[in-house]
Amino acid sequence: MEFVVAFPEFGVPKVDEQKHAGSKKSSKHPRADARHVVGAHSPRHSVTLCVWPDATTGKTFAIKCIRRHDLDAKHMEFLGQEIDFLKMLNHPHIISLEAVYVDREGVYLVTEYMAGGELFDRIVEEAYYCEDEARKIVRVLLEALKYCHDQHVVHRDLKPENLFLASPTDNTTLKMGDFGFAAYAPEPTLRGTCGTPSYVAPEIIAGQPYGKPIDVWSLGVITFILLCGSPPFHGSTHIELYSSIRRGVYECPKDLSTDAQDVLAKMLVVEPTGRSTVEQLLDHPWIASDASKTPLTRTIEELHKFNMQRKFRSSVRVIQAVHTLARSTTPTALMTRPKASKDAATKRKSWFQPWRIFSGR
Repeated sequence: MEFVVAFPEFGVPKVDEQKHAGSKKSSKHPRADARHVVGAHSPRHSVTLCVWPDATTGKTFAIKCIRRHDLDAKHMEFLGQEIDFLKMLNHPHIISLEAVYVDREGVYLVTEYMAGGELFDRIVEEAYYCEDEARKIVRVLLEALKYCHDQHVVHRDLKPENLFLASPTDNTTLKMGDFGFAAYAPEPTLRGTCGTPSYVAPEIIAGQPYGKPIDVWSLGVITFILLCGSPPFHGSTHIELYSSIRRGVYECPKDLSTDAQDVLAKMLVVEPTGRSTVEQLLDHPWIASDASKTPLTRTIEELHKFNMQRKFRSSVRVIQAVHTLARSTTPTALMTRPKASKDAATKRKSWFQPWRIFSGR
């Protein structure tokens, strides 16, 4: 599989047309324009998300474009880690990395396109939503998380914005993405603050060493939102929010089933050693068997409010980032599927060389 990607409206390096005019390769893989900017985030680092339909294969891909000029050493390391983990991980419920290209201007990650968009956007559009629908979602996420933890990979930033659907009509195509903060941790020896405030685990706030249990906590917060429509912990400032998280006190709606409340109680445990593992949760009665089919009307109403607030905050970041887009220059590039490498972390520095291209798996 090969890609020819161009962003003509943002400026493209000059290409010797005569040199490529007679190329059989060029005729096989005609120039395609990735013109559809679907979103952007992290305006400081000029990260842009684009959709690219490949005329030669009929497939559509997503392209994450990052300007190298704006990457400091810390964020360059995070980006290298994200690529390493996406190359290594291969699971039906984790977004697949199709290609990576690096040039003097930027780094370009080509992934499978999530045509169904973000999970929470889909849920609020559903005419019918119940505990059993939430259970199916949580089970899929637990399966993906179990795969990661079996590889000793800790995601460290689970949140609704990182959960996507491959199909616009099938909720079972749920996939986990964005491994920018992921880390390798066979034991709970990680340190450093990362993640998103509402989903961060108590041990991170306390400055303690941490590991896989932090993902269970974050998924517990997501599960609570799926069942109740809003986060379990609140605060008008980060300090108040973190204080609420460290106390670990929350209130479930009275109409929530006993099994659903119990699974939350096993995930949202302040002490990480007392928190259930993903394996234990997959065997929990609420996860392993059908749940209540009673419509969660109040939950959907609360989810609408929560999702509107979440999307508003995201849209502000997009507007800020798109303003930086016109100043960026993106390349015409050939891309191929990257090869997985178990010792990729030891070779991370090498792939930031100009014009480095990964070969297929």
